[in-house]
Amino acid sequence: MRSIVYQHYGEPAEVLRVEDNIDEPIPGTGEVLIGVNATPFLHGSLLAVRGRYRGVRDSSTVPPSDGRQGYEGTGVIEAVGPGVGSDQRLVAGRRVSFFPALGAWSEKVVVPATFVTPVDADIPDAIAAQLHINPLTAVMLLNAAIDVGIAAGGDRAIVLDAGGASVAKFVAALARRRNIPVISIVRRADAAKRLVELFPDITAIATDSVDWLDRLDLAAPPGGLFVGLDAVGGSVGSAILDRLAEGGTLITYGDLSGEPLQANALSFTLRDTHVRGLVVTKWPSFPAEARAQDVALALDLARTRPELFLVAAEYRFEDIARAARHVEQAGKDGLILLKP
Repeated sequence: MRSIVYQHYGEPAEVLRVEDNIDEPIPGTGEVLIGVNATPFLHGSLLAVRGRYRGVRDSSTVPPSDGRQGYEGTGVIEAVGPGVGSDQRLVAGRRVSFFPALGAWSEKVVVPATFVTPVDADIPDAIAAQLHINPLTAVMLLNAAIDVGIAAGGDRAIVLDAGGASVAKFVAALARRRNIPVISIVRRADAAKRLVELFPDITAIATDSVDWLDRLDLAAPPGGLFVGLDAVGGSVGSAILDRLAEGGTLITYGDLSGEPLQANALSFTLRDTHVRGLVVTKWPSFPAEARAQDVALALDLARTRPELFLVAAEYRFEDIARAARHVEQAGKDGLILLKP
């Protein structure tokens, strides 16, 4: 069996390689064996391969889990382990999506049945492969925004950066369903134009405009910029934090810039602003009923807004170096898929 692995941290295009002598996994109790058809290559994987998820005091050079990567994808069940009931529609030959499953960048992967989603024929592989991480992150972000004071039909806005990325688009789609004001920040004017074409009722602001901060201030509704969703960090995330309304919250879920957030300490004391973090790896610990509702929402997005599940390119495993470079390519519209 072939898998993409890495033996030490470094630049993904240099350290990722295909290993073809890995033993085929066997499903245990409550597990299924899936032959993988497609799996996303997300920016978070680049951070992992570079060792960015290590603790600040962790100087190790060898990655955990035998250097495996990938957590979601789509494929066909090849075998089921003991205790997997057919009432779950998880039988050999069934097409499914899955998350989480460490080692998804493989020809085959074993996944707990509870984290496998049957997928019908109306959802193509390109969408089924990305059904979980980005849509579920968006659901978690919107729920977190509501928890800290965003209300349907209210006058408080969500402002988010990396507005052209998949997660931000899903957030915008879900927020506008609830009539929540959305302001999206992107890097270029052409990206802002494409975003408004997708969502005519949001405000899109490009940072390549010299007056983008002034435009952000003017775009704020009466209740202000109350929740910021930050995947960038650095100067952009800091600017959002600096402009939050009194009592507002910045929710961070990424680090695209690699630069730290900066804030005036008095903004926390005088304006009672807050910063919190969110990561989709917490989702598997949610109650089963909540997870089922979230997956149902992701499936609904897949059927009603398929244009949000863009794929910029597909690569075979042998082209992993080119795929790694493409993930960070400026102006890329859509994510990268790996196909065994």
